[in-house]
Formats: sequence, structure tokens, C-alpha cells
Amino acid sequence: MTVWTDFRNQLTTAPPSVTRAGVATDYGARVVLDRRRRAAWAHEWEDISSQWGRAAS
Repeated sequence: MTVWTDFRNQLTTAPPSVTRAGVATDYGARVVLDRRRRAAWAHEWEDISSQWGRAAS
């Protein structure tokens, strides 16, 4: 029988499978990239909105 322990030598559940760990990694990367994209969009909208109402030069 195989048992798993944590860093304190307490019994714990088995580590995630390679597939499950890959899914978690993909999800984490997507969260980070989505946050960066939203920040970039917000910055672009600030730049564009500051130009609205100005006369063309």
C-alpha cells in the first residue's frame, strides 16, 4: 500500500496526476494573462478617452 505524507510527515492525499497538474497550470497562466490583457485595455482606453473632444491638429 502506498501512503503520501506532507512536509510535516502528516498523511495526505496523493499528488495530482500529470494531466490534472497541467490543467491547473493552464488555468493559472490564463488568469495571469487575462489580468494583463485587461490592464492593457484599460490603459489604452485611458489614452483614447483623453483624446476625445480635442480638435484635430
